[in-house]
Amino acid sequence: MAFLVCPTCGAEYHALISDPETWYAERYPDVAVGSVVPGLCFDCFPDLTIGDTVDIRNHGEPLDGQTGAIQQIVVDPAGCGAIYFVRLPNGRDRALARCNLRKHREAPNDAPPASPKTGYF
Repeated sequence: MAFLVCPTCGAEYHALISDPETWYAERYPDVAVGSVVPGLCFDCFPDLTIGDTVDIRNHGEPLDGQTGAIQQIVVDPAGCGAIYFVRLPNGRDRALARCNLRKHREAPNDAPPASPKTGYF
């Protein structure tokens, strides 16, 4: 098992690794096996593009939990990151950092039901 911290949002999580020694040797050769290492979390891993629907997180009330669409992305030419302009349900745009956004996922009840299985599993 490996323990990771997302360098974008600071989320802490663990990953089940079948061969930790090899995994650390390939990715973090100068770090002891079992040490905490950086790794993008599930919410920060996907790239965001204009038109994507996103959920606002880690920002605070009243924005947390709102869903909006990315209207514009302004990237820092020095490579320090980007600002995402998100259109909120009230029609206003807000400038937010990547750590405040995650790609919207459909709720399980929005998905079509699975077909029934017959017989034994």
